[in-house]
Amino acid sequence: MHDLVHDLARLTMDDKLIDFNAQQRNTRGQKYCRYSLLKNYDQTIKLASILPSKIRALRFSDSGELHIQSGAFSFANCLRILDFSECSGILLPASVGKLKQLRCLIAPRMQNESLPECITELGKLQYLNINGSSQISALPESIGKLGCLKYLCLSGCSSISKLPESFGDLRCMVHLDMSGSSGIRELEDWLGKLRNLQHLDLSGCSSVKAIPEPLCGLTQLQYLDLSSCECLDRLPEAIGSLMDLHYLNMSYCVQIRELPKSLMKLQNLLHLDLLCCTSMRYLGFVRGLTTLQHLNMSRVWVFDIGVQDLSNVLANLTNLKYWGLRNSIIHGRGNYVFPYGIRGLTNLQHLDLSYNYNIASLPESFGNLKRLHTLDFTECSGLKSLPKSIGTLGLKTLLLDGCSDELLDQASSLVNYSQTLPLFKVRADEFNGCSNLPLLEGAMSDKDLLGQLVPPKGLKHMHLQGYNCTSFPGWLMDISCHLTNLVYIRLEDLPTCSNLPPLGQLRHLENLELCNLPGIKRIDREFCGGKGAFRRLSSFEVTEMTGLKEWNKTYSVEEGVEEFMFPVLDRLTIDHCQRLRLKPCPPTFRQCLIYESDQVISSLEEHLTSLESLTLQWCHRISALPEWLGDLSSLKSLVIRTCDGIKSLPACIQQLTKLQKLEIRSSPELKKWCESEENKTKLAHINLRYSIIKAAYKK
Repeated sequence: MHDLVHDLARLTMDDKLIDFNAQQRNTRGQKYCRYSLLKNYDQTIKLASILPSKIRALRFSDSGELHIQSGAFSFANCLRILDFSECSGILLPASVGKLKQLRCLIAPRMQNESLPECITELGKLQYLNINGSSQISALPESIGKLGCLKYLCLSGCSSISKLPESFGDLRCMVHLDMSGSSGIRELEDWLGKLRNLQHLDLSGCSSVKAIPEPLCGLTQLQYLDLSSCECLDRLPEAIGSLMDLHYLNMSYCVQIRELPKSLMKLQNLLHLDLLCCTSMRYLGFVRGLTTLQHLNMSRVWVFDIGVQDLSNVLANLTNLKYWGLRNSIIHGRGNYVFPYGIRGLTNLQHLDLSYNYNIASLPESFGNLKRLHTLDFTECSGLKSLPKSIGTLGLKTLLLDGCSDELLDQASSLVNYSQTLPLFKVRADEFNGCSNLPLLEGAMSDKDLLGQLVPPKGLKHMHLQGYNCTSFPGWLMDISCHLTNLVYIRLEDLPTCSNLPPLGQLRHLENLELCNLPGIKRIDREFCGGKGAFRRLSSFEVTEMTGLKEWNKTYSVEEGVEEFMFPVLDRLTIDHCQRLRLKPCPPTFRQCLIYESDQVISSLEEHLTSLESLTLQWCHRISALPEWLGDLSSLKSLVIRTCDGIKSLPACIQQLTKLQKLEIRSSPELKKWCESEENKTKLAHINLRYSIIKAAYKK
């Protein structure tokens, strides 16, 4: 039956859907084409010569950075969807404004300095996505003319400093994503006019200092993300008016000290994230959130809040399913007895108490948590015993890494280890090579074991740690066919691995971390697995890769044709890779963090005009910053920590006209240079977000 349906669909759409390679210039069947995937478009070909005038949906693929000529789309009067999401960059022509039928425009990483005014002529536009367009500094003053616009993504548009007043006229707006818009310092009152707004993402708006009261008039709002709003010091008292709010994320709002009383009115709130709200001193009003299902209090210091206050908070949260308390109970202040109020959390399914070194004991009332399936005590080194009632729970996952031997012995007698198998995590003990799956211990090699543990096809996050074989099983070497939905991969502590699996063909992969793979010497084309590699990868981290010497960031796809390995990379972190050099030139990215990897800095020489944030830390062998620093025309943040050899800033620092933040820690000579009267004038153009920091930074 499936084959019949498939054949019918092919027969119906055969002449309307074309997967078209612009280099081959095969125009057979294009007359009736309505939906096209255009590959390898090189801008020398006129679109009108290869696409029909009645095309309705056009997506560019494998096209690199496009500078489309003016008038290129003037022929496509019927076009409804225009998608540049697989291009590494796009310079949008004015002819886009002639696409009067256009409903959806996806143009990430735009190279225009401002959003073209012609966009406002698209009266039927409903969906506009320009994420990662850090070059854009302004939106059209008449953007309010887009009366049908429902979805707008400005994520990563960090050069925009202000929204035009007509923005408040976008009355049909349902979804607004402004995440990473770090240039915006003030939210205007007229944002409160977007009465139909249901989703508002302000995460990473690190310069915003206040949420205006009129924003609390958005009574249909269901999703509000304020994470990493570092300058925000309070929530408006009127936030209780957001009666339909389901999701509130305040993680890394490090200056907020308390939550407003009106928070108790949010009776539909299901998810509250307070991760790393390190200044928080009062949580009492959380107790009114009786429908809450997810509460993350990781790195919210419980000792400063008070044990009794925490017990009061727990009393009414009977619908809670997830509670995160990772690293929330400060060690070094005596032993801590967990509050007995946890007995009322009868719907709790996942409890994270990891990295709480000072938890001394747990109440027997843990036995009341009959629905608990995941319990994380990682690095709870002060915990000497578990309550016997834990043995009565149907735990699927019990994590005890870093706990005392006494606790591990007790756990083995209380908990059936076979119940831990559903967690897909393979980790070998570094001392005796034992598997963390005791029932399979000694029965097979790591490769055989991993070969049997084929994860489900829908898996999105994978963490492989402690694997101790030189090669990988078949499913991992052909991972793009088995795990097509993966968005996150971490490979960690693989001591004998000398070749990486071909991860480049995972089309949805966004985040990749490689940690402590000493046998890897090079990162090159084999890692890509073929052309079109890593099309969505936005974050790449390499840590403690002591053998890694070379990373070739371009690779050959055919004779004479090379591609960037990570065409849309946004964040690059290199940590403790002392031998690594980047060749031939770095990819385009906005954030770069380099820790104790001195040679990387000397190999960064060009093509960094999109870099906005640069952090250098523990680079002790560097005696001076390179002269190419002055070419970083988009740089807004420069952080130098514990780089003892750097004693002054180069003269080119005066060329960095967009620099807003200069932070120096534990570099005494450099600090002294910056504070001298002679050099203060060289830094006068910088709008310092933070003063030169005097406190030492500890590794």
